[in-house]
Amino acid sequence: MEINRREIERYLGFRGHPADPQTRERIESCLKELLDRIRPRSIYANYPVTLSGSLCKIGPFKTESHDLAHHLNLCKSAYLFAATLGPVPDLLIRRATTQDMSLALIYQASSAALIESYCNEICSSLRSSIHSDGLFLKPRFSPGYGDFPLSGQGSLLRILEAEKRIGLTATESDILAPSKSVTAVIGVTTEGQDCHEGHCSSCKKTDCEFRDPDA
Repeated sequence: MEINRREIERYLGFRGHPADPQTRERIESCLKELLDRIRPRSIYANYPVTLSGSLCKIGPFKTESHDLAHHLNLCKSAYLFAATLGPVPDLLIRRATTQDMSLALIYQASSAALIESYCNEICSSLRSSIHSDGLFLKPRFSPGYGDFPLSGQGSLLRILEAEKRIGLTATESDILAPSKSVTAVIGVTTEGQDCHEGHCSSCKKTDCEFRDPDA
């Protein structure tokens, strides 16, 4: 798994300058423990897209969102997607919180970067699998982005049977459990896409809503 250490440092507040050697050493220690213990899992399914104003229908999934509708413009289908690192990051963060808050923050930042890297890895595989058909993936668009309501997470997870298949659920307040998890809609289009998550520094599209602010 390719890990963006600069992103971990950015989560920790190091913007415009690198982390100090001691923090970097602690990041590496946290990453090693996480990578030794996590068991990432993902699930996804492709469905046809129907748009009517702000109403987005992706197979059996429905939601009202102007932003998602705009994002899926020209997409004939989309993947409903869910991924998780499992319960280990939550356990490590909770344990560290009672002993060393700075360590807890490093676990938090490291596991956030890991779930992002894992999702990028799965999307790269998906991208490769459809490329020969002249199809392209749009960036992931998750509940909570823009006006795409968080309440969509429960429905998305039920459709994917995520609890049974990868152990991922949403609470009554629409928070994912385990917390180091992602749900998303990933549009499929015949329009060539230059964007790939994590490659912002080589992209000329400076007004992109998905752009890393430090790129």
